[in-house]
Amino acid sequence: MGQLPVILYKSTSGIKFGEIVYRDQKAITEQRGFYFERLYSPSNSEHFDCKWRDHVSQNVGQLRETLIPDSNATVMPEHIERCIRSCPIGKAPRYDGITIEHLKPVASAVSPLLAYLFTAILRTVYIPDIFKRGLIINLHKAGSKPKDNPK
Repeated sequence: MGQLPVILYKSTSGIKFGEIVYRDQKAITEQRGFYFERLYSPSNSEHFDCKWRDHVSQNVGQLRETLIPDSNATVMPEHIERCIRSCPIGKAPRYDGITIEHLKPVASAVSPLLAYLFTAILRTVYIPDIFKRGLIINLHKAGSKPKDNPK
């Protein structure tokens, strides 16, 4: 799975991945990408829990079998607009950089488009791959944990 990055502060101001300390933002970003790619990739490690993988696979398979397209499903634009307007501001953006602050001023304009999209998803039971992406951001929270060991 790879080693956790060691974060170095003040004296060296860099992050150590393996035995190498990276100091520039591009290299750090690239190394974090490699770290999380390894972390979330299937593993052949002796510590890999095959029973858990099989359990999850079975449950996902059962869930997929129960999903039935509903040709009458309809998402109303006013529901989408109400959801957009009720979202709290100041939250982190999605991986594409869109925040609720971008959507609130144009809620009435984008709500019909989003309602059409979500209706199609419910009617076809197909979720586009782009909707399954996420963004992982490391944040150090103050406390008693040492800053050089992010476990």
